[in-house]
Amino acid sequence: MLEGRDRIGGRTWTDNRLGRDLELGGTWVHWSQPHVWPEIMRYGLELTPSPDHEYAYWFEDGKMKKGTKTEFIGLMGEALTRFFEDSRLHMPFPFDPLASPTMKEIDKLSVNDRLNQLNLDPVVYDNVKNFLEACLQGPAEEGGYSTLLHWISCSMHDLSLMFEALGKFKLAKGTKTLIESIASDSVADIQFTKTVSSVEKVDDVYKVFTKDGEQFKAKAVIVTLPLNVLNKIEFKPALSELKQMAAAEGQNSQGIKFWAKLRGKYEAFSAYAPLGSPVNFVSYEYEVDGDSIIVGFGTDASRLDPNDLSAIQNEINRWFPDAEVVECTGHNWVADEFSGQTWNMQKRNQRIRYLTELQRPEHGLFLAGADYANGCPGMMDGAIESGLVVSRKVQEYLKTHVELTK
Repeated sequence: MLEGRDRIGGRTWTDNRLGRDLELGGTWVHWSQPHVWPEIMRYGLELTPSPDHEYAYWFEDGKMKKGTKTEFIGLMGEALTRFFEDSRLHMPFPFDPLASPTMKEIDKLSVNDRLNQLNLDPVVYDNVKNFLEACLQGPAEEGGYSTLLHWISCSMHDLSLMFEALGKFKLAKGTKTLIESIASDSVADIQFTKTVSSVEKVDDVYKVFTKDGEQFKAKAVIVTLPLNVLNKIEFKPALSELKQMAAAEGQNSQGIKFWAKLRGKYEAFSAYAPLGSPVNFVSYEYEVDGDSIIVGFGTDASRLDPNDLSAIQNEINRWFPDAEVVECTGHNWVADEFSGQTWNMQKRNQRIRYLTELQRPEHGLFLAGADYANGCPGMMDGAIESGLVVSRKVQEYLKTHVELTK
């Protein structure tokens, strides 16, 4: 296993910052996710809930409102229910999305196209669009309607379950515990800081070259690069034209996640920004030594540096004018040479156009990861699912390959 970073885990990364362990990438898991949950049970890992947010802050016609979480859900609830109401028709089988009888039709729609079909009140429209762009980690004009339908389909078409699965429960001692547990069961030779530059097929053997000039040989290769950086490796023979097109086009998520420590104790809250703001959403997560730690998300990493204290301060003051941001931190996954994106969220037209081809092996070359899974887009569950499916395909390929070359 050749790992470009000095750690394993990809876009899941537990690191000690702001006085405690924080998740810089993937965080939440749930027992409704059929691939990650058995691994959590296998290793006896415990979950802990994110706090219930009694209060919510949002904007109406440019003015901030404070209310209960129930009141904010009341503002958006009917619109979100209507947005997702046809999920059983359009996405009946969450782990076979292309089996949808209407996929060709709905895959053409962006999230914004779907919102415009609902004829929402302007205040409701702004808040719902802001919320959905936080989910998409990118613009609603490009994010695929079918991608968000896939989320609720994986949650048994239940809106409350979807929100719980996406943002309620996390591993008590961090995602690192799951990653390290899986790695400890592996007999793989894991080599760190090995940046692959090219993969070349010579007769029946693959040669893998690193930027440092090292060479490795194998009968099959599994490439786990996210879609947005797939074209950074040179393949000989080249990947199919359609795979290259998918990588060049890239998927929708180009956002940012940050953590900030606020001086003093705050009530548990969630706060939503006006539409078009650099930060869509922040919420209270922890108390550390009398101070409060919050997590926030934005849709465009180019607009906000998660380590820029003054910029984060400016955003937090939108809701709390007297707040003092003591520290802030985060990781720019979009600028990360091994990621180029946050969690995978497909654009409109991408599912029909690319998914089958991205999953298709090219001789002994396979793509694996959350970006290429059938279910649970952008989640750890999708990554594990893809790993299971691809490992079986590799076994079948090697068995056939060995038999044919005897």
